[in-house]
Amino acid sequence: MITEIAKMTALELIYILGPIFVFGFLLGFLENLTNKNMCHSFGKNALLITGIIGVPVHEISHAIAAKIFFHKISEIKLFQKPDAQGVMGYVTHSYNSKNIHQLCGNFFIGIAPIFGGSIAIITLIYLFFPDGFSIFFNSSQQLLVEPIFSGSLLADIFDFQFEFFKSIFDPNHFKQITFYIFIFFTLAISSHMSLSIADLKGALSGLVIMIVILFALNILGFNQLFLSFDILKFNLLICLVLMLATVFSLFSFLISLVFRMFSR
Repeated sequence: MITEIAKMTALELIYILGPIFVFGFLLGFLENLTNKNMCHSFGKNALLITGIIGVPVHEISHAIAAKIFFHKISEIKLFQKPDAQGVMGYVTHSYNSKNIHQLCGNFFIGIAPIFGGSIAIITLIYLFFPDGFSIFFNSSQQLLVEPIFSGSLLADIFDFQFEFFKSIFDPNHFKQITFYIFIFFTLAISSHMSLSIADLKGALSGLVIMIVILFALNILGFNQLFLSFDILKFNLLICLVLMLATVFSLFSFLISLVFRMFSR
């Protein structure tokens, strides 16, 4: 019985956290490559170019999550020149180790930049390219009503991505200064969405508590309540948002690669 409950708990964790970890890894991988290329081309101060926008978004995401889970924030540094460890910003917070809500909060505080960065990018799309936002919004609604395991779902996701980026990179936009402002802000945010070692350590402490709670709920027979929520549809929505962030992060990497090629 315990083995079955453990398997069920593991499956539920994969449903909930799988997309976050997959895209978090991709964002971190692309960010590391981009930063190496930029530093090789322009020196360590090159990170300040994107950091002046991306780092504050990263740290504000931590701070908002900390407030939501009633952590006490003692210090915030939204942006600074990289120190010896390469840290460009931080949020120092404390919590009651006997409060389960605050303990679980460590996980969400740790991963907050992934969601904060995604929300910031969607907001930029809404402000600069309403037509692109309409494509995102309408396509998301359409995809969410499709059967999650339908054969056409993957093709529809790629169609959505194609139509969305075609609307953003319309040749007419290249004549507008707002297009380049949008690109810079989006690349700056996506270049600093990944999680630091400190973020991962904080998230891990909260994840352990969440696993224990989920395991206990499954023992008590509350798994049907959990499964009544359409977790796969929720994950699909997260994937759609994080896909956009990952593509923009890929653009940032390709631009840094071009700089590196010409700096040799």
